[in-house]
Amino acid sequence: DARLAGGLLDSEARFKDGMLDAETRLKEGLLAAGAEAEQQRTARLDAEHRCKVAEKLLKNAEKRLGDAEQLWNDAEKRLGNIEQRWTDSEQRCKDTEQRCKE
Repeated sequence: DARLAGGLLDSEARFKDGMLDAETRLKEGLLAAGAEAEQQRTARLDAEHRCKVAEKLLKNAEKRLGDAEQLWNDAEKRLGNIEQRWTDSEQRCKDTEQRCKE
């Protein structure tokens, strides 16, 4: 009877140790999973922030491109005006030369 009781106590102790070990591993696993989830959440938030920053930079670049295109168009118009004035001046010179010859 004493051996049987000792065996039962030993079995119960091993069972409790196994349960404590399993509980410890479960808690460690849950902590690791929680840490992993938090790391993924942080990475997602960081990616979202970077995306928003990239969108703002893109909008800014698009605005600057629009401004540059407008400046280019204005410069082409001014160049056209200068070329027209040059052509007009050349024609006045030719007209003046022709009158002088007459």
